[in-house]
Amino acid sequence: MILVYVAAPFPCQDDARKLRDALAERGIGCTSRWLPEEASLGNVPASDENKVRFARMDRYDVRRAQAVVLWNPEDYAKSGTGGRHAESGMAFMLAEMPVFVVGVQS
Repeated sequence: MILVYVAAPFPCQDDARKLRDALAERGIGCTSRWLPEEASLGNVPASDENKVRFARMDRYDVRRAQAVVLWNPEDYAKSGTGGRHAESGMAFMLAEMPVFVVGVQS
């Protein structure tokens, strides 16, 4: 099974879940543990310790994937917010894996 990491701005978590589900219908797995409800940062205090913990989790999840699918909605195309930038950079740096952009170019 092909595994991908779905990266998106955190406020677009619902759209990223839909993308994950659409990929699953096509036999593509997802390593993004930030997507399930229980991993939601919205329910976790934003302490430095938690930020480091989630960053490490994301790095590990990117490394387990064979590609990164970057959800880039129009509202966030020119925005510096959203970890999708960090995860796509990790894909290039750590694993030299392909990154596919879904949404608008930025």
